[in-house]
Amino acid sequence: MSNISVVFNYQGNQLTVQCKTDEVIEDVFKRFCIKAHVDINNVKFYYNSAEVNLFGKTLEALGVKNLINFNVVSKTVIGA
Repeated sequence: MSNISVVFNYQGNQLTVQCKTDEVIEDVFKRFCIKAHVDINNVKFYYNSAEVNLFGKTLEALGVKNLINFNVVSKTVIGA
């Protein structure tokens, strides 16, 4: 178990969340949502253009490294 930083790109801003490699991915996503004041049910998380939906897995099991970047996209379409 080691400490890492995970970077989230959301609405043109980068937010960093400190976490441990033995945490499950959804806990890290929830902490991001609290920090960004976003409802977790209204966003999707992407890594390398693929949606991340491997819930229940630890960061270590997913191969998440320090300073990895996740893109966060709102599910709500604005101005279409």
